[in-house]
Amino acid sequence: MKLPRYVRAKQAKGHTYYYFDAGRNAEGKAVLLKLPDIKDPRFGGSLARAQATRTNRKNHQGQLTVDGLIRKYERSPEFDILAENSKRSYSRYLAVANKRLRDKHGNSPPARAIVKADIIDLRDQLAMTKGAASQVVRAVGALYKWAIDNEKATLNPAAGVKLFQAGEHQPWPDDLVEEGLRDPQVGMAVALFYFTGQRINEVVKMTWNDVHGDYMDVFVQKTKSQCQVAILPELATMLQRTNMEAPTILTNANGASWTTSGLRQKLQAWAKGRGHKVVPHGLRKNAVNSLFEAGCTAAEVSGITDQSIGMLEHYAKGRNKLKLGKAAVIKLDAHRKARKG
Repeated sequence: MKLPRYVRAKQAKGHTYYYFDAGRNAEGKAVLLKLPDIKDPRFGGSLARAQATRTNRKNHQGQLTVDGLIRKYERSPEFDILAENSKRSYSRYLAVANKRLRDKHGNSPPARAIVKADIIDLRDQLAMTKGAASQVVRAVGALYKWAIDNEKATLNPAAGVKLFQAGEHQPWPDDLVEEGLRDPQVGMAVALFYFTGQRINEVVKMTWNDVHGDYMDVFVQKTKSQCQVAILPELATMLQRTNMEAPTILTNANGASWTTSGLRQKLQAWAKGRGHKVVPHGLRKNAVNSLFEAGCTAAEVSGITDQSIGMLEHYAKGRNKLKLGKAAVIKLDAHRKARKG
């Protein structure tokens, strides 16, 4: 019997199975669609649907797919100048989008065919991890913004897609901070977070050459700017007691510089062993709160953490008002005594 075009018959264990050759997917792998037996009444309808699949794939050949668009973006000069952390984040979440936007046969759709509804559906598929879902939407938005600027797309399907409300990073309990500062395993790491108020990207890259007496130079990757952070005497003492053989201040058990993921895991595992679920970024809030509670002005806090006044107010929502009040009383008392003296 002569089989219809693109239909293949395979023998296995005494049975004949029929497949439709639907061409190749974006990775160049053959796509074979299983068909009912040729004598089955359903064979004709299944064959027609399979033929339509091959026709659609052929019509899409030559069109820039989502997969192709991502590859072009990742090789672009605009992507190349992003901070390393941003590049890793975009690549990670674009890979998630790339996988989930494919059809059931593994084909990447034309980039211009993606609409807002597709991105909303993509976001909702990831709803169990709201932070990741929002990051995927952001990454797709950045991809299509670049595509529009470079005339590879006309619309941004991620524009206007609402992000999930992610939970905020909470500051560490005060007693956990103090225990961390005393612990030889994590003490220097906790101190650099807590006494400088910097992010993990900056902390892992701090070197001994950055330290200049009573201040240190810090390169802020997010804003690609340089700032100078005054060194608290307590931190200076800890630095003096630390081995200076490695270029970076923080090193792991092997004497190598920490990666951001490695240090994050180390601190979280240490805190988990003491019954706490925290993230290193929470120490940035501890730093802001402690500076305010010590009586520092917003401008003075900004001089340490390099944050805007508006962001400081956001970070400091959980500061202890009683401590603030006591700091204010000390300042007022000193002021009144000076006037009377």
